[in-house]
Amino acid sequence: MQNNGGEQPTQYQNQEQIQNQGEIQQIQTSEQEKNQESQTQTQEAGSIVPAPTDQQQIQEQAQNPAIGQQMQNQQEINVKAQNMTQLKEMIQQQEQAMAQEISQLQIKVQNVYKNQNEVKTAVHAFLAAENLIGCIGKQVSEIARQFNNSVRETIRAEEKIQTKSKIKEFFFGGDKKAADEITLHVKNNKNRTETLAQLINNCENCSAEIKNTLAEQIKNMEQEQNRLQKLAQNEIKKKGLFGWLFGWL
Repeated sequence: MQNNGGEQPTQYQNQEQIQNQGEIQQIQTSEQEKNQESQTQTQEAGSIVPAPTDQQQIQEQAQNPAIGQQMQNQQEINVKAQNMTQLKEMIQQQEQAMAQEISQLQIKVQNVYKNQNEVKTAVHAFLAAENLIGCIGKQVSEIARQFNNSVRETIRAEEKIQTKSKIKEFFFGGDKKAADEITLHVKNNKNRTETLAQLINNCENCSAEIKNTLAEQIKNMEQEQNRLQKLAQNEIKKKGLFGWLFGWL
């Protein structure tokens, strides 16, 4: 009886020890999980892994500081002018931003951006003027956005033409693919400028001042499309040595 009485507390003690050990293990496991979670959050906060598109943008900004300015300009396009004074100020600010952007570019591509910045400024003006041109504001803004997308493509195409190897040009001639791409965009953009001109001229709620301001921007767009058209035509004419040989044969 004494032995049984002496063994019974020992069994209870063992059970309590096992239970306590289990609780301790649970607490330790919980603390480890919390520590791991905390470390993960700290790492994520310290170095956020961007999406693939963000990584590309970061790399582009590192290689070309002007990309950051372009992204900022695109965000600022959403700001609408409330009167003509604001619109003129926004156009002037855009021109200054474009000039700053050019100064950060490589010399080889400065002329590309300098020429096409006229269109980018015009796009900015039309988007900013949406609230000043009555019921046609939405339609004009949509055309301006289409122009903006086109500018990105024509800049890439023209940059290929302007920066291609002279040796490659000597043997193979001009970049026909880039020239054809520019020609297609020019054709579409000329249709867009005609539509913009008609909308502005027929706008009953537009003041004479706003009409003149936007007409000037349309003129800049048209001049740039004419320049791009000539560029594409001249590029196609460049046959290169192999082009002349195969053409003669």
